[in-house]
Amino acid sequence: MVPGLITSLQDTDSQVTDRAMTALKAIGPGGYTQVKPALNNSDIFTRLCALEVLASYVGPKRTLVIADLESTLEDPHPLVREETAFELGKMGPDAASAVPAIARARLDNNEDVSAAASEALKKIGTPEARIALEQPLHNRTSPKKSNKKK
Repeated sequence: MVPGLITSLQDTDSQVTDRAMTALKAIGPGGYTQVKPALNNSDIFTRLCALEVLASYVGPKRTLVIADLESTLEDPHPLVREETAFELGKMGPDAASAVPAIARARLDNNEDVSAAASEALKKIGTPEARIALEQPLHNRTSPKKSNKKK
């Protein structure tokens, strides 16, 4: 069932993709191992949907999801990096382990990614996050190159 829903995320009909996302969220953390690979899908929209679904998970899988989203902060597409920072920020202090990765994303050359990372650090609000916010932005970088398609 989950693989079919993930395939539906690539449908050109927005109603189909919306229903697939709703169903994947309803399945919850039990679908984690099948949704996680979609973070590496060649289709940007599928990657965005997968990260939104994974970010909605609460409970024991949350730690795994946060680690997965940390690596997604290096996605080649800036919209995926920006959305990842946004989703991590929504997790608040639960995402404290991702502060170093979010702090690196704050130095991204893309201003939207940098702004989303700064906002995420504010929402996480830990002492480490506040320290990261005090660091200057003059050393902006691009994410590491990846084999993912844009």
